[in-house]
Amino acid sequence: MRLIGLVAAALAACAPAAYVEPTGDDAATLTIENQGPVVFGYELEPAAFLDAPACSGRLRMGQRVASSRGATLRTHVPAGADFTLALRATGGGAAGADACAAAVSFRPLAGGRYLAVFRVEEGKCEVTILRQRALAAGGGRFPERQRSRREPACL
Repeated sequence: MRLIGLVAAALAACAPAAYVEPTGDDAATLTIENQGPVVFGYELEPAAFLDAPACSGRLRMGQRVASSRGATLRTHVPAGADFTLALRATGGGAAGADACAAAVSFRPLAGGRYLAVFRVEEGKCEVTILRQRALAAGGGRFPERQRSRREPACL
């Protein structure tokens, strides 16, 4: 029994830590939307990072986003600093064994509402950030330093 407990503890230590949503005025709202294929869709596993620019310290972002087209997950993200969202997609294909990953970094503004749209284009997964609501104060142009990430650590 002790050995089983040690193995379980070791496996839990390897799993990514849980993401903790920020609260208050220094947060933005991010909705992740699955716009994967209608047939043989992809289930999305979202992650964030402790160090967003370096994609280190992967954090699990709650539940998975269902494989159905249009499924969403809403969360809050820190504003005023780079934020990297990684999506691991599984499913797809007749056997349901396809997998792909996509990541994007951007700098959310406090109080902003953003939409992360997951798509599969020409057999390649991608995620794009769109701003949903104009900000009451400060305005600002968008995208605020949005960039796709292809580094292995981010995927």
